[in-house]
Formats: sequence, structure tokens, C-alpha cells
Amino acid sequence: PSASVAEMEDACKLANAHDFISSFPDKYDTNVGSQGAQISGGQKQRIALARAILKRPKILLLDEATSALDSESEQIVQAALDNVMSSRHQTTIVIAHRLSTVRHASRIAVIDSGRVREIGTHEELMEKPNGKYWRLVQLQDLHGKEHVLDSVTDSPKKKKKKGKTLIDDLEEGETDKDDKFDDDDDASTSSADERIAKKHAKRARSLAKNEWGLFLLGSIGALLAGLMFPAWGIIFAFMLEALYYPIFPCPYDFALATFLPPGFDSLVCD
Repeated sequence: PSASVAEMEDACKLANAHDFISSFPDKYDTNVGSQGAQISGGQKQRIALARAILKRPKILLLDEATSALDSESEQIVQAALDNVMSSRHQTTIVIAHRLSTVRHASRIAVIDSGRVREIGTHEELMEKPNGKYWRLVQLQDLHGKEHVLDSVTDSPKKKKKKGKTLIDDLEEGETDKDDKFDDDDDASTSSADERIAKKHAKRARSLAKNEWGLFLLGSIGALLAGLMFPAWGIIFAFMLEALYYPIFPCPYDFALATFLPPGFDSLVCD
């Protein structure tokens, strides 16, 4: 409450929030609704970041700051985070599973099972083939993802929307979502998704290659479990048919024995 207008604007500029706030009808005095209902998740994140910057903390802790955002909003918020991390006003600690969030950090620590396994810059950690960070980058396909997102960021339709307020975007509704990206962007995104899926499948096969025996055993068990219910159906049909015979045509021992295979199947597979 004691901050001046100039200080608020400086904090919002650092958080990449000043431009869209200035485009609102009442600028910094605009009513954004209950719990910010009339602004997007990305704009909420940038406003929250600006508030944190305004307090000038010695340590700024960001926990999954971009996890709930779409790709476009993530890029804008990420640019704001890069601005904050590059400033020397405070120490910024970022906790993230998205590697693009921490790529430009001065130090990246890879924590596994509660212990620091690797530490260094992005470039230093990428020089360690098959290191933990290197493998995470390959799994998330960071380079391909950034290429796609860069093309999305530079698309003509997005440039056209930069001058709009998010309130206007919300009024347009979901019907405009299909026209958000160009055909080339859609093709690039689809291609990137296919590469990521293939890379994940290859990774899964490499992890499971030494466990093929267990997979074979599990497949046989799944097959037997699937046969259990049809077997019970056949037996019950046989029982109903037998009720109409005045004299049971089969030995009783044989009739009882028909229950043993599905019973054993149920015992083993369930």
C-alpha cells in the first residue's frame, strides 16, 4: 500500500505486466472481478510476480511458476522470470519440473531422492552425456519444444493480438481458439508431438529390455484373466441346460471338475 505509482509500474515492467495493464480501460485501477476472473492465468502469474518484486525480498522463491499455463502464456511468464532472475535485487530460487523454466538460471541443481545429484549451468550440465539433467532434457525434448514455441510466438496472429486486453480475449470465447495459430504452426506442433511420443516410447523400451520375462509373464496372466469370465459363462450355461434333464447325462465328478479350471484361474490371476 505504501508503494508509489512509479514503483508499481517498474515492478510490472520487470514482470512483463505493464503493457497489458495499460491497455485496460482504467489501467491500474481496473476491476478484474472476483479472484481475477476476467484475466487469464498468465496475467495472474505476472501480476503475482510483480507484487513479489514490489516487496523487494532478499530471497524470491518460485514453486512451479509456469506449471498451470498453456504454451503461449508460459513463454510470456518465462520471459518475466528471466528478467527477474537477471536482476541483482534478490536471490531467486526456482523449483520446476519444466526445464525451460530454469534453463537460463545461473545455477541449476538436479535433485533426486532428496539429494543433489548435479549442479551447474545449462551448458555445463549438457556437456555430461547420459547425465541426469541431460536425460531429462532428452525426455522433455527441450530443444524441439522451444523451436515450436518460438514459431508460435512469432506468428502473425499473435502479433496482432498483442494490443488487445485479455478481457477482450475472454469475450471472444473459445470459438477463436481454433484460429489462434497458423497452419504452419499446427504442423510444427504436430510434428514435435510425434517426435516426443517416439522418444518416450524408445525410452520406455530401453528401460524395459531387461525385464522382458516379467512382461511375458504379465501378458500370460492378463490373457488368463481375460478368459476367466467367458469360462464362467459357458459353465453357467451348461448348468442351466442340465436343469432341464430328468436324469443328469454326465457324471457328477465331471460336472464338478468343470469348476476347477476357472476357479484356479481366478485364484492365480486375481
